[in-house]
Amino acid sequence: MRDQPILRDLLWTSDIRFYVLPPEFNLRRLTLLDAWEPLDARPTIIHSHRLMDHMDAGYHPVGPRLRAPAELVAAERAAHAAEWAGVEESDPVRRFAVAQLGE
Repeated sequence: MRDQPILRDLLWTSDIRFYVLPPEFNLRRLTLLDAWEPLDARPTIIHSHRLMDHMDAGYHPVGPRLRAPAELVAAERAAHAAEWAGVEESDPVRRFAVAQLGE
């Protein structure tokens, strides 16, 4: 379902010269900004599929078009809460196993 791991493996084992951009150039979840320190970096490219949720009713949930970073942050936080709904685990590492494997 994901093409990035195989693309990464092919690039690393090839003779192609490429560069890995830092996180601020491929910010996928704005909620990650909660963990950044004020002087860490400035988000440059926001790459969130939630920006297109309003476009495809067959694949994405239909909702209003997000037009501002604050709206995107609210949508990301709501999605994050939904992803972790029902996972009651205080250990921050173990909760991933609980969520993924239903342990």
